[in-house]
Amino acid sequence: MGFSNNLKNITFKKAQKNIFYTAESRFSLVTGFKFLTIPLVATLSIGLILYVFMQMNYLFFVANGFGEIKELEGAYFDYLLQGLFPYAPIFVITLIGFFFLGVYVSKILLRPFKSLTKYCEDVLDGYRGVFEPDEFSDLRLLTRISEFFFSHVESQTAEGKLKPIEIPEQFKRVHSPRFEKAYFLHFSLIIFITLVSFLCLTYLMTMEIHGQIVSLAVDALEGRDGKYLTFLNGQDSIVSIALYGIFVLSSTVYVWLAFHLYEKVSGGAFGIFSTLRSFMKGNFKARIHVIGYDHLRNSTRVINRYLDHIEKNYASTPDDQKNDNIVKLNNKKTEQKK
Repeated sequence: MGFSNNLKNITFKKAQKNIFYTAESRFSLVTGFKFLTIPLVATLSIGLILYVFMQMNYLFFVANGFGEIKELEGAYFDYLLQGLFPYAPIFVITLIGFFFLGVYVSKILLRPFKSLTKYCEDVLDGYRGVFEPDEFSDLRLLTRISEFFFSHVESQTAEGKLKPIEIPEQFKRVHSPRFEKAYFLHFSLIIFITLVSFLCLTYLMTMEIHGQIVSLAVDALEGRDGKYLTFLNGQDSIVSIALYGIFVLSSTVYVWLAFHLYEKVSGGAFGIFSTLRSFMKGNFKARIHVIGYDHLRNSTRVINRYLDHIEKNYASTPDDQKNDNIVKLNNKKTEQKK
């Protein structure tokens, strides 16, 4: 038993280490939980609203002399549970789906950096790298300068010497992260479609459950004054208003989340862009240093290793170093004669 428990603990720790080992995996998990939190809070809020209405209805009956309907309170709560049971699996599956949707969106956000990393790794491993950006998740500015940079490096390394070049005007004018509309809309569209589907499903289910609760009360009050029925039936509009408020708030939070996630990659993309631009201008010591983007650390390290490789092998050749030493020696002799 002791050995079995130790084995289980070791297996669990190993799995936990694999899940949280890299900053990228942690970023994906956190993003998944962010996506899960919003619909989870909305669902709990809707459940609380239904519970409040049930309690309000019961107190209304008691206050108006319907205390003889002793089974009404128990019937209400039993009916609530019975009405929720058929929808429970749908809600659970939907919430799990939101978590994995967040993980998928995080992968979309990181795809442009993966393309850069793959190219650099291929070159470092001695293969002929082929830069193939993903059009679906394209950070256009980063992709354009990467294509230009790799093409420039390939042509000059083929000649055996890396030299500064004139930077195109379209890259000179960029001094801060640029908002990529197409890229933003790509992953925002996924969020929007899923959110709308969830809100429609939630609205239909909530109204159906509330309608069944009201129907139960109407059946219990059959033959009573019609004013009570007016009060019960008028609750639908109140529930609808409460639902609309929750939906608007949820949509607003998801819009904020979309911009929040975009900022998680736009600053890092600009850091890479600035480094590549500086490198082409002749600053062959330029390296990527971005703070607060741990999820991009693996990509930036690989790109920096690639830049180290290019600088070491092509930025200066033995002949150039020899010529530089000769120039320094001649200058020293000239100074001594003076």
